[in-house]
Amino acid sequence: MIRAARAEWTKLLTMPGVVWSLLGAVGLTVGLTALVTAATGPLSGCGADNNCTKDTTVLSLSGVVLGQLGVILVGVLAASAEYETMLIRSTLAAQPRRGLVLLAKAVVVTAVATAAGLLAVVGSLLTGREILAGNGFTAAGYPTLSPADEQTLRAATGTVLYFGLVGLLSLGLTMVLRHAAAGVSAVMAVLYLPTVLVLIVPMSPHLVDLVRKFSPMSAGLAVRATVRLADSAPIGPWAGLGVLAAYTAGCVFCGYAVLRLRDA
Repeated sequence: MIRAARAEWTKLLTMPGVVWSLLGAVGLTVGLTALVTAATGPLSGCGADNNCTKDTTVLSLSGVVLGQLGVILVGVLAASAEYETMLIRSTLAAQPRRGLVLLAKAVVVTAVATAAGLLAVVGSLLTGREILAGNGFTAAGYPTLSPADEQTLRAATGTVLYFGLVGLLSLGLTMVLRHAAAGVSAVMAVLYLPTVLVLIVPMSPHLVDLVRKFSPMSAGLAVRATVRLADSAPIGPWAGLGVLAAYTAGCVFCGYAVLRLRDA
């Protein structure tokens, strides 16, 4: 397993575009967070019962919606590059145990996606903290973002895990499709399409609630919420991340089945 993971690590980090995709994940997350928080001011303060009208943690992690594109590309490239160059045949000749090949890819992709997520989350929280304070949130009674706060730490940890799961989902789905363009399109459809449909297709409130609870992106991103607001999170934080994990497990299983049953 160690040798297989080392080989996948070397292949991934020497692929054109992977390092830039990881840097893009961090830069896009922090950059969009800066734009969103700079354009946001407190509607009102927080009362004695912490009845805040905005969730500053969600605002400070708003860039994840765009930054995840970087780890999507990493997961897609890890799966598609060898198929498009037919180097997958050499990989499987050197390591005939196909399940081990996929496991090694999964470990490496999850590791680099999580590392990029950690940098993105830390950078976003620091950026949001400074900008929101400058916009008057602290003066209005909102608590300053701090890793010592249990809810903020939980949201940050969950968001880092979110990045890892998105990278792994991208890998699994692309192992089924075996093509970069198809992989990117499919992953973006799985993550973004339910949210777009809710915005443009007339639906009953009950159906909107179901879509938000059980679509992978909106459910997974519920882990960012630290304040109970009517429109902040459709599902509990860890339950939402569990929904994303279930989608990810399904994609990886399908990827394994295709790798096992189809010729390279």
